[in-house]
Amino acid sequence: IVEANRSLKNISVIGHSLGGVLARHALSRLYREDGTIAGLTPLQYITLATPHVGVSPTSPSALPFLEWIGGREERLLGNRFQPVKKTLATISPYVGSLAIRRTGSQLFLTDTDGSAGRPLLIDMALNQRFLAPLKAFRRRVAYANVSGDHLVAWQGSALARLHESSPTEDDIFQTG
Repeated sequence: IVEANRSLKNISVIGHSLGGVLARHALSRLYREDGTIAGLTPLQYITLATPHVGVSPTSPSALPFLEWIGGREERLLGNRFQPVKKTLATISPYVGSLAIRRTGSQLFLTDTDGSAGRPLLIDMALNQRFLAPLKAFRRRVAYANVSGDHLVAWQGSALARLHESSPTEDDIFQTG
């Protein structure tokens, strides 16, 4: 495309959900040592609700649909619903891998597609091959849903630490 359109000078990338992960992987292949992406100057890299570090069934904040589906049942059954949630957390990586195959195992961090047998998404968070293209962009933004996203947790989408909780409505709509 770049060769056919010599007037192209800059590139910006926007990825939603899994598209953000796919864009990062593609950028690692298109990045050049001179800091360009396929010969273009990288301007903006933006993701929307992207599971940058996958989903982990060991952390309820990282697999929010377990919290969502258990809300009503937990209120009705109390602690008796905990074993059901634990079972769902245990089987979710296998169900995800069966349902969406290799992508599922990569999202649930059960693959060995990264370097040294690590999960690919962990490798993408640590390996310079994936980080250098992101650093080349003048502006990098990761938008995350504060609530209502039952598949991609705020922490993984916003690249926040797991112990950080999502902002409250008061945090977002401060007055003054």
